[in-house]
Amino acid sequence: MSSRFNSQSLILVGCTAFVLYLAGIPLVMLLYGSIRSAPIGEPGATYTIQNYVKAYFDKEFYLLLLNSVYYALGTCSLTFVIGTFLAWVSERTNTPLKKLFVVMSLIPFIIPGILSTISWILLLSPKIGLINIVVKEVLGLEAAPFNVYSMWGMIWAEAIHLYPLVFLLDVGGVSQHGYVSRRSRAHRRVEHSANFWKVTLPLMRPAMFSVLLINFVRGIEAFEVPALIGVPAKISVFTTKIFLAIHQFPSDFGLAGAYAVTLLIISTVGVLIYGRITRKEERYATVTGKGYRPRVIDLGSWKYLTLGISFVIFFLAVILPVFVLLWSSFIPYYGVPSMELVRKMTWANYQYILNYPLALTAFKNSFYLSVGSATLVMLLTSVIAWITVKTKLPGRAFLDNMTFIPIAMPESCWA
Repeated sequence: MSSRFNSQSLILVGCTAFVLYLAGIPLVMLLYGSIRSAPIGEPGATYTIQNYVKAYFDKEFYLLLLNSVYYALGTCSLTFVIGTFLAWVSERTNTPLKKLFVVMSLIPFIIPGILSTISWILLLSPKIGLINIVVKEVLGLEAAPFNVYSMWGMIWAEAIHLYPLVFLLDVGGVSQHGYVSRRSRAHRRVEHSANFWKVTLPLMRPAMFSVLLINFVRGIEAFEVPALIGVPAKISVFTTKIFLAIHQFPSDFGLAGAYAVTLLIISTVGVLIYGRITRKEERYATVTGKGYRPRVIDLGSWKYLTLGISFVIFFLAVILPVFVLLWSSFIPYYGVPSMELVRKMTWANYQYILNYPLALTAFKNSFYLSVGSATLVMLLTSVIAWITVKTKLPGRAFLDNMTFIPIAMPESCWA
């Protein structure tokens, strides 16, 4: 027993040290850089709070705060609606082809965020957007009906990329709280007669709040969409302001650090609330066993409506973005699909990439980075999860909290 305790303690210490190295050092350097009058490494710098004064007493700060919160709330709300609807359809209804939804719901996760954003620029740009051009021609409109360079355009582009996360998190909750026994009619009667607002909703509430909070954090730390859509639209959020402060001339690392700390505080509050809710989820669990299975709701003729809505979502989220990316890669210049452009389709863009000297190196580096990081993350998080859940070692709560720091730190802060 003593040797087991010692080995577990050794693993705990090792994991804590490694997580501190990965997450703690960048956090300390961020806080340290925000109170310096010059970038880290430059001599003659003094410690000051002027960076925070400059950031917080600027009237633009409150606009950044409002835009960032509005963008994050809009993103998490829209992703929640889409992801929860698809999870409910695939797990609890008799909608035709529902198993296909599980596969198609993961495709937006496969598309990199920057490519997904570019695809929506090509689809909803007021000047060159494929959807706008088609709708204008069909309806005879003069002005573009949609504008991706707006707050709602940003929210839409981000939500389409993030809703698979909601789908994955909601699938378990939707199926878990809809289980009934094959052998017990009483259980069936209980679920049929249960009031949604008094029974089902309280059971689902922890999972729902967890999904909303984690997507709020993901939305407030997002960078690709605010950079590619928000900057041209002159809609600033904290992540783009941090990036611009670093890349302006001369660079203002102190101001970027002050903005980053503010964003870190907002994200950390969300992560802490998320962690508190998820740790209490077992209080709302339903009792299941070998004879339990999810009760499938017979929608009758309404199943074709849910089928149609699901396919509209996948058409907008998967088919159109993938199509416009493929289409633009085969044509010499971007334009609306036509027979003229079809005849001009070429492999020249792909030949250029394959003959580009650094292309093969870039592919190799991307492969090594993806495989190596995925392997390391799975090994590390599996050990950390085992320590925090399966052991009673003192200090495991500290390790658990430290593990959430990278989620709270936006990508622009790591620079």
